[in-house]
Amino acid sequence: MPDIISSEWIRDQIMNITKLCERIVTKVEEQDHRIDKIEKKVEDLCEKPGKRWETVVTAVLTGIVGALIVAYFTIPKV
Repeated sequence: MPDIISSEWIRDQIMNITKLCERIVTKVEEQDHRIDKIEKKVEDLCEKPGKRWETVVTAVLTGIVGALIVAYFTIPKV
């Protein structure tokens, strides 16, 4: 720091701080975007097991209903 602080020196320091703040804001925005992407991926991963079970239950129920329909039409009526 100079012995006598000039207005130019102060202006230069303010400009340096301003540029640094702009870089910080850019980095924070980039991190925010990355975090949003990670959150979406985590949500998708958490939903996968539930979707698999829904598929299994649907397949089982479809099989049962199909078997009942086949039995209804193939078993002779008394």
